[in-house]
Amino acid sequence: MAFVRWRKNSAQLVATLYEQGRSRQIVLAPLGTGFRIPPGLQDQVKERFPHISVDWPAIARAMTKGPPGSPPVSVQEWGFSEVEYALRAWAKLKTPFAREADVLCQAADVLASWRARAYWQAQDNHTSGKE
Repeated sequence: MAFVRWRKNSAQLVATLYEQGRSRQIVLAPLGTGFRIPPGLQDQVKERFPHISVDWPAIARAMTKGPPGSPPVSVQEWGFSEVEYALRAWAKLKTPFAREADVLCQAADVLASWRARAYWQAQDNHTSGKE
């Protein structure tokens, strides 16, 4: 099962593999600093690592939390994460939503930006000594 690992302010999608009785971690993809799953990443990971299970809603929730030491996530921000994930899933459907896929992705990007804003403001306050 894949999980999110933070390296300072940048996230990675990682999985632990067991080979010949030993474990090792592999990076499936960089997730960046945007507090969201980058567009197209799910398809890339499925194509490159079809044998690895990824719980994408759980990954989206982990991205919402941000790196360790981040300010607590509000209930509203958790809601944004769930809606953002649903918007991106709807954008992928080959149904009446297909024409609006770009708009759905843009709306998801706005929600990701709102979630990230609280973290970046807290970081700015911390580095400038305004806490």
